[in-house]
Amino acid sequence: MLKRNPEIVLESVGILLKSVNLDLSKYAVEILSVVLPQARHADEGRRVGALEIVQCLSQSSSNPDALEAMFNAVKSVIGGSEGRLYIPYQRLGMINALQELCNAPDGKHLNRLSQTSCNYLRSCYNEDGNEDVKLAILSALGSWAARSADVVSIRLSVFFIFWSSALLDGIYALLLVGKIAAVDIKAEEIVVKEKIWFLISQNEPSLLPISLASKLLTEDCMACVNLLEVILVEHLQRALDSFSVRSLSQLIIFFMCHPCWDIRRVTYNATKKIIPAAPQLAEHLLIEFTTFISVVEEKHRISKSSETDSSLDSQVPFLPSVEVSVKALLVISSAALPAAPSASMRVLFCAHHPYLVGTAKRDAVWRRIHKCLHKCGFDINGNILADMENLCKGLLETMWLPSTTPSEQQAAISSLSTLMAIAPGETFVQFEKHLKHLPYRYSHDTLSENDIRIFHTPEGLLSSEQGVYIAESVAAKNTKQAKGRFRMYEDLNDMDNGGTNHSAKVEPSSKTGKSTKKPG
Repeated sequence: MLKRNPEIVLESVGILLKSVNLDLSKYAVEILSVVLPQARHADEGRRVGALEIVQCLSQSSSNPDALEAMFNAVKSVIGGSEGRLYIPYQRLGMINALQELCNAPDGKHLNRLSQTSCNYLRSCYNEDGNEDVKLAILSALGSWAARSADVVSIRLSVFFIFWSSALLDGIYALLLVGKIAAVDIKAEEIVVKEKIWFLISQNEPSLLPISLASKLLTEDCMACVNLLEVILVEHLQRALDSFSVRSLSQLIIFFMCHPCWDIRRVTYNATKKIIPAAPQLAEHLLIEFTTFISVVEEKHRISKSSETDSSLDSQVPFLPSVEVSVKALLVISSAALPAAPSASMRVLFCAHHPYLVGTAKRDAVWRRIHKCLHKCGFDINGNILADMENLCKGLLETMWLPSTTPSEQQAAISSLSTLMAIAPGETFVQFEKHLKHLPYRYSHDTLSENDIRIFHTPEGLLSSEQGVYIAESVAAKNTKQAKGRFRMYEDLNDMDNGGTNHSAKVEPSSKTGKSTKKPG
């Protein structure tokens, strides 16, 4: 029946093979010869069903000769024994069948076959020009390499070819190498001996440029996020020695604010694992997030004021919504503060940034963070009280006074306001201490009354040392008079009253010889 109408019984055969506890070595090759045409069929359902049967055959075959015969059968089909495989999905099906064969029981024979498989897959990669097939080969290569530590050196030599020829292929290759080295001590020794991390960082110091990451497909972006998780959790010190912490932080934030929800979700989960494993990254993430929202705010302002398209920053290829940005801050904060309580000043500052707060109450985002941390069992108020001196020092000396950006100044002021609500006494003591030591603290006392009057000049008016001048418009039709007349006010109250005691006189016109008079 499997030979006559495979599409009808394919699923049933797969279920049957999974349910029986038999050694299928004797029948494996025969069944495989019927299944392989289905593994390269145009219908995806048939391909999936066929691969499940191949997996069962490999798992239930204890005879090394049977496993090798199955490998040779698949290899023969790829080589063109049943016709050349022109269409990519046909080659994909055969490569996936090779990958399923690595599920065979452990043994010395599997170790030898692993080396043979990796060598063969390497040659397949070099010969195939389709990107999807290349990625399938990388996946199969990683699966076979994981079954034998002796293959890792071969795997790494292949990896360098991948990295130099295509960065995306290198991402997948490095992901597989990182996972193997994380569970195999011998593989880790080889990675160190061959200076893998150093050579990679020489080729691409930022691991992956954001300009390239913005053009990747969803599954490729998710692979990049998995790579970040692997290198920062399993190989932290080597990653920090090889790559820029700033560029890694920017890449994480980029994926956290990506337009695709699936990518953001994967990044949220990865960040919750990365920060506890690498608490030193918490501060860097928050610093880069501060820069990120400042750039996004500026881009939003430009896009609203200009009808033309403005080019986006290289680090901000997409403009995330405010809610996406707030969610990213919530994820970073909930992971960062329990692991690195000293990051509370940055969290407080970001939570009060005008771009995130918008038209809501100035502590709206902070209340969300407070609620989220409370659910996680973290006492943020207690942490603030214990570190009040450093918090105020950071806000006053780092965020507020040195900043020339109105948004950052406003964020620092709002943060101090929230601190006053949490601990008014302690906050005021710290504020007063810093206020007394400001270099221009008493400069106001040296101002004269006229200086103060000029300082209070309303916006849109002109001021000078002699007083405040207001430009008064004259009707356009009155061509015989000056276009504008000016009144000088020596007292601020006169400005409010709008008096005309100091009206300037208009000289007679030189052309007509007559002065302009109003009828009495």
